[in-house]
Amino acid sequence: MTTITLESLRLLQSPMTQDVAERQQEETTVELKVTGPKAQQLSEMLEPLIQQASAAFAKGQEIRIVLSPSEMTTVEAAKYLGISRPTLMKMIRAGEISAHKVGTHFRLHSRDVEAELQKRIQEQMRALDELREWEMEMDKLHNLTDGY
Repeated sequence: MTTITLESLRLLQSPMTQDVAERQQEETTVELKVTGPKAQQLSEMLEPLIQQASAAFAKGQEIRIVLSPSEMTTVEAAKYLGISRPTLMKMIRAGEISAHKVGTHFRLHSRDVEAELQKRIQEQMRALDELREWEMEMDKLHNLTDGY
């Protein structure tokens, strides 16, 4: 069994040499020991993350781990979403995004803010696709009317 270290991963990225080819033929595993009362839950959360990071690293992609708080203020959430705080407050009051009060201030769970961002990105992509389709239809109509 071989344990992956940062150095061995760097070797896998470098151009193939006989030595590297021989190393790649060995079985390569990563071991992470998780103990404690939440070990099973933590292991299930970490496994896909480690697999995704390993695959990205093997392709030569950059890996970044960003820590985010579990909750955000309305100012932080609005900035993250790229909208104004008043717009975010309207969304909260309309029930479009989940929030809870801490004293007199609203807080949002980071996962809810991330979900909203992904939703907005998907909506933007859909709108862009519709715009492309419309543009292609207009080009077809323009080409049809060029002969008249």
